[in-house]
Amino acid sequence: AKLEKYTLSKHYNDLMTIETSGVVREMTLRVPEDADLSKLMFYICFDDSRIPQVSCPVPALFAQPVRWEDINSYALSSKKENGYVTTSVYLPMPFFKKMYIGIINLSKNTYDIEFGVVIGENNYNKEETGHFYADYREGPTVLFSDWNIGEFAGRGHIVGLAQSCVNGVGGSYCEGNEHYYINGERSPSINGTGTEDIYLGCYWPNMKFDSPCAGCINDVYLEGNSDLTKSLDNPIMYYRYYLDMPIAFEAGIKLDVQHGAVCQNFSDYTTTCFSYRQDKPSY
Repeated sequence: AKLEKYTLSKHYNDLMTIETSGVVREMTLRVPEDADLSKLMFYICFDDSRIPQVSCPVPALFAQPVRWEDINSYALSSKKENGYVTTSVYLPMPFFKKMYIGIINLSKNTYDIEFGVVIGENNYNKEETGHFYADYREGPTVLFSDWNIGEFAGRGHIVGLAQSCVNGVGGSYCEGNEHYYINGERSPSINGTGTEDIYLGCYWPNMKFDSPCAGCINDVYLEGNSDLTKSLDNPIMYYRYYLDMPIAFEAGIKLDVQHGAVCQNFSDYTTTCFSYRQDKPSY
């Protein structure tokens, strides 16, 4: 992508408006490696939507909510070099008459960034195509209650998930199962075997890895000086792109995950859910 320089002051910052149909094929950001962009929020609207389909901290869209690391996957790449990080997301984002991209600066600081997109021709069928969404949540876990990743009406596909867990107390934050309730079902049809397994890590603590569709962005065991207890003091970051097996729903979906085996762990979580959705259900 061709990168343009922007200085982000407080409040609203317009990046671009496109008043035609198209598909975002690539979205790229270049910033200093030590930049903390957690107070910068993407505000992306497709086709005159009054509510942004993408509303999340800038790093979360690139599946790196805590800090920047090198990643090489099908949907995401990130490279640190010469004091800067260049990161791109390749999930297509179709629109049919208009797209607006802005960033809201919630801090008192001014930020200099480089940002660009690659726009391709839109050959999608409008009636059968959902808009791209990035839905973000953050906060403390609640005792004996699943963490809610998101609950969405209509029909569509879940295509990705990024998660961070910080300051685990009461047990490992990765001993929880995902509970995905599809089309209004009362029992989850997807009931996993551990948070780390969502991200194809298979065990915890995970080494840093970046496979084509899943990865653990950092190694908390090494960061904790090879002490298992101290590992929980470090934030862990995961990503999973369901490009090999998108999770389809026709009449809504609810995505939950435990924090600890019986939701007994106290931790600060962030999750970003990536999906394509239409508002109306199939039935």
